[in-house]
Amino acid sequence: MKIIKAGRKDEKLLAKFLVSYWKSRGMNFSVPWALKYLKKGMTCEMSEERFVVIDNENIIGSIALLKYYENFAEIRDEVWEDDKIGSSLLNYLIQYAKKRKIKKIYTLALKNKVNFYRKHKFIKEGFLRDHVKKREHLTVMSKFLR
Repeated sequence: MKIIKAGRKDEKLLAKFLVSYWKSRGMNFSVPWALKYLKKGMTCEMSEERFVVIDNENIIGSIALLKYYENFAEIRDEVWEDDKIGSSLLNYLIQYAKKRKIKKIYTLALKNKVNFYRKHKFIKEGFLRDHVKKREHLTVMSKFLR
């Protein structure tokens, strides 16, 4: 298992990986839409760094860091097959964020990820009811980096 910074060459494989994940949540996005999302995203006011876990030439985990301001960033598109992969990705991302002088990170966690983030010393800051789709609530989890 190795973690790499995702590049242009990884976009199609990553798009398929994300579409599969979104479908598991009942969201019907296409691979072309996911490719557009990966290429354009929210580039107007923030920079994005995306990392993937590769195993046997397949993506088995993904995480992105969206830097909003000098020292504040959001974790997004965190998808992995198990918590061991998730912990590796999150720890890698935290070290990367510290090197970039980011002081605080946050994520919008699905119910099944809240305890995972608590184990990594994130705290609950808020709750978003029916945020992306009906009956899918998100918990705002954050962590100050030292």
